Amino acid sequence: GYWFFYSLWWCDIINTVLSYISNRFKSTLKFDLLLYAIVYAIILVGRVINIELGGFLPTTSLQYYFPFFIIGLLMKKYEAIQNIFLNKYSYAVGLLIVLIGWYFRGLQSYPLFALAALGAVIVAWMSCKEINPDKKIAKALGIVGRNTLPIYAIHYFFIAELPIAWHNFVNVPMGFFFQFVIALCYSLIVVLLCLVIDRIISFNPLTRMLFFGETKKREW
Repeated sequence: GYWFFYSLWWCDIINTVLSYISNRFKSTLKFDLLLYAIVYAIILVGRVINIELGGFLPTTSLQYYFPFFIIGLLMKKYEAIQNIFLNKYSYAVGLLIVLIGWYFRGLQSYPLFALAALGAVIVAWMSCKEINPDKKIAKALGIVGRNTLPIYAIHYFFIAELPIAWHNFVNVPMGFFFQFVIALCYSLIVVLLCLVIDRIISFNPLTRMLFFGETKKREW
């Protein structure tokens, strides 16, 4: 259930090496794009010929998540990249991509899924930017955003069994909206429980170090 941490670790290791190369050569935007594109091409080749190194190298997961990891880093490093993804057209384009991906989901196409996921992230990001930072909901979203890793680490205990028990209950004909509402409500409850448990664990320096490897409390 913790494939995400494994994939994130690999993304971080690869980026550490690439960042060193980038800084060593005092790179430009074009250099970084070429560098990351070459590495991603190697990942795709490894996925096609099924190189997993006995399961140690998760090329399947990296195929999906490495581009998102890199886009986020490049957006932070280069304003030009950020302006490409976040501009006055982002709402419309992102939503259109999501709808296209949903409509053609039966094709089981990786590029289509990746584009739809990217569109969903952009729409969510642009929506959050519209929220007044002084509002309580903005502060609540900020707390969730700063604690996504512990939420992910703890949430698995809440989703392993209960949703399976609900499967037959919510799996009804034309029940997409019904399932979505139940899943959303349950997700909000799980996030809240994860935050409470994380807060309890983080009170004590020993348990904080044992569970999350942190020496300092995370800001709320």
